[in-house]
Amino acid sequence: MSGELSRMNKPEFDFISYFKGHRRASGWFSDRCGNVRRHFSGDFVGTVNELGDFVLDESLVYSDGLTEHRIWTVQVSDSGDFRAESDSLIGPAVGAIRGNVLNMRYDMNVLLAPEKTRTFSMDDFMYLQPDGSLHNITYVRKFGIRIGTVSTQYFRPAVEDT
Repeated sequence: MSGELSRMNKPEFDFISYFKGHRRASGWFSDRCGNVRRHFSGDFVGTVNELGDFVLDESLVYSDGLTEHRIWTVQVSDSGDFRAESDSLIGPAVGAIRGNVLNMRYDMNVLLAPEKTRTFSMDDFMYLQPDGSLHNITYVRKFGIRIGTVSTQYFRPAVEDT
């Protein structure tokens, strides 16, 4: 990511403000040929815990009926350095926010079937748009070879469930 160019991109992406409260997401995984292989939707609820950490609770439902739940603990420095930990990660997710873009890299265990997970390397880009929508593209690799792409859109639900 070009640091100088991305600093000029507006609006500024404040990850914690964006994800505080309830967000929904929908998206898909496509293989390296562009064929859509799996759809998903999810709920993300961001809160600050008693220690002052930002916690993002992620629940996903896939088109094949599988569900995944992750808890992320996120830190963002004043300079935009990004670090997150989760039970599904192998080590932390690290990256940086510059302007309207967050780029982070991490290795993650992903549920493929009941009782079957695989570890993939992710190169993740989130782009905050001028209208407030957030678009995410993640390049997925296994053994250094790109096997596909995850495309996700985040939004605030129009009506909160009570």
